[in-house]
Amino acid sequence: AAIAVWLITTAVVGGVIVWRRSGNAVGWIMLAIANFGALGSLTQAYAESRVNTGSAGWDVMAAAWLANWVRVPAFILFVFLFLLFPTGRLPGRRWRWAAWALAVAAGLSVAAIALTPGTLEGVPRLRNPLALEAAPGLVRAVRAVSPAATTLGAVAAIASLVVRFRRSRGDERHQVGWLLYAGGVLAASLLFAAVASGPFNDASFVAAMIGLIGIPLSIGIAMLKY
Repeated sequence: AAIAVWLITTAVVGGVIVWRRSGNAVGWIMLAIANFGALGSLTQAYAESRVNTGSAGWDVMAAAWLANWVRVPAFILFVFLFLLFPTGRLPGRRWRWAAWALAVAAGLSVAAIALTPGTLEGVPRLRNPLALEAAPGLVRAVRAVSPAATTLGAVAAIASLVVRFRRSRGDERHQVGWLLYAGGVLAASLLFAAVASGPFNDASFVAAMIGLIGIPLSIGIAMLKY
């Protein structure tokens, strides 16, 4: 339910931004994030429900396989928002390498997860129908490299936002400030969730979801108010 609230918030804010600023890539990226995330949840729910009733036809296998990797583009695009916000363009040509790092990370992650031998992560009772059984070492190597590319791109995206904030003036400075504040809340909530234990587990989950939902809300305020 919490993830659904985040996806709906992202979709609504992205749709309003596209309606008001159709030439800005930020709104379209938010819509893509919401669609990839929703597709992952729907296909996983469908596959799980059919498996629980004893069905394992081609439709169930296809849904389970799709649910296994389709959320990866949503995560990569979420990171990409920080690189393109608020203009919808890179801060400059020298940041192209960061965009390429995220694109490579997305491609490697999707390929590795989609072809990994064994059971599917989303529906572990089913085996991957398209597993690359002949080269498991290659798949493991790709899965080991892709997080490094993702981390590199994510660090660069956050750094680019800080650089934008220091260089910007007027309305753009206010826009970037909103996202930096929301990003700080999200980082603090995730850190709290990582170390919380015992009775603080539920509170850490609520804090993390508030921080996550704060990202699309802050983007909406920043882009529609200024």
